[in-house]
Amino acid sequence: MRKPGANGLGILAGIVAGLALAGCSGGTNSGASLGSGGASSSGGTPASGGASSIGGTSPSGGAVFSGGTSGSGGALSGSGGVLGTGGSGGIRDAGANTSEVGAPAECPAPPAGAPADAVTALNAENAARVAMGVPCASLVLALCTSALNHCNYYTTNQGSATCQAASAHNEIAGCPQFTGADPGARIKAAGYTSNGWSECMAFRGDPAGAVKTFIDSVYHRTAVLSPWYRDMGYGGGTGCDTIDFGPGTAAAKTVTAFYPYDGQIGVPLSFNGANEGPTPPVPPTGWPSGYPITLYGQGITVSNHQIVVDGTTTLLAHQWLDGDTALGSTAKVLYTDAPLTANTTYRVTITGTSTAGSVTFDWTFTTGAASTGGGRRG
Repeated sequence: MRKPGANGLGILAGIVAGLALAGCSGGTNSGASLGSGGASSSGGTPASGGASSIGGTSPSGGAVFSGGTSGSGGALSGSGGVLGTGGSGGIRDAGANTSEVGAPAECPAPPAGAPADAVTALNAENAARVAMGVPCASLVLALCTSALNHCNYYTTNQGSATCQAASAHNEIAGCPQFTGADPGARIKAAGYTSNGWSECMAFRGDPAGAVKTFIDSVYHRTAVLSPWYRDMGYGGGTGCDTIDFGPGTAAAKTVTAFYPYDGQIGVPLSFNGANEGPTPPVPPTGWPSGYPITLYGQGITVSNHQIVVDGTTTLLAHQWLDGDTALGSTAKVLYTDAPLTANTTYRVTITGTSTAGSVTFDWTFTTGAASTGGGRRG
């Protein structure tokens, strides 16, 4: 766990309903955290993470997930598998543009009395979720309370020799604004009772900017856009943003999704993993890498993964994270060793098997003129 400092991030993996899901700091509502993250083991096989293979042939038959319009799922061909999700190009997406934080019409209104900054964070998160075709998140006032309480502690005690905790996610009993030693204890104390939680922190004092910072990362993105984290609450302060997450209404285990979503435009070019803690596996050429690409799904065993410039056959060297202890079991991440090229369309193809048969995810996205990723997260 990296303490907030010069462009530092902190993250642990979390549990929702017995499934390991990435989250920033996370665990069960008993307060127990799962693992401490870290780089995946080296190697080229999908199961071991580390350096990726550079492609391979797609198995014949099976489900083909090729995106489609938002909320309607992807095109399905062949036998077996489940229908993939994905969004259409041009849909608002706060992951690409933080100024677009109006409430998506597809999502329920926040509860009465919700803080304005929490509503801004909710709208920014849901803009991306709607665009990629996953269920909307719901704002929960108890999670807003736990998140705000923690930012109050953080801003009050940062720099204190006795009350600044070793991890930005933790608090020390007896210090001003203390409400719980870890996120699980604080969330439970605030009245949230679902079994499972996750917490992400940024250090901007900007709710929409914090959501973008999380989305533009490897590990922190996972909880924000996960189909299996449906409850959220935001609390902020000077130089502090905390989002607490809970499972909420259960999403089906057959849901799949990916980000960037199918047809997305204006995708950032690069990612500097040195700013995330634990640091994701470093490409052979060092940071920055290409922008991270996430596949969400349960019970999927990947056999091949590749990324090319659309219309070409040259396979781009990349890192593949699958089974990474900080990422969890329901997300897999790919990022090219080198930054992506501006104003270029890329095609990602991931093949494997699920309990329903063979599956292929195949979709495209287009980069913007310049990279917009970055920022401190914790």
